Amino acid sequence: MVELKENTAKQTCVWKTDKLATDIHIRKSNDGFIFFEFHFEKGLVPKELSGKYSSIPKAKQAITQYLCHVNIILLLICAIIFQPFFLQTHLCSS
Repeated sequence: MVELKENTAKQTCVWKTDKLATDIHIRKSNDGFIFFEFHFEKGLVPKELSGKYSSIPKAKQAITQYLCHVNIILLLICAIIFQPFFLQTHLCSS
């Protein structure tokens, strides 16, 4: 589940997702330019998201791609871990 709270007046956005243990904030950079960056309430921002983005929609696109990538990696890890179990229960049950 993903919950998105966007405040256009303050130019901020908060992502709450059950896929991560922390909320993800998109906010204006403190460097005085027009760029946006990510802030995690707990822990560090992953290097894949550590850049600056020209708009909130570009940052949202980046986090969506990142979360999809994390999902694919988790599915692959589960497939590797549980493959022997599935092979044993489905192929050896005859």
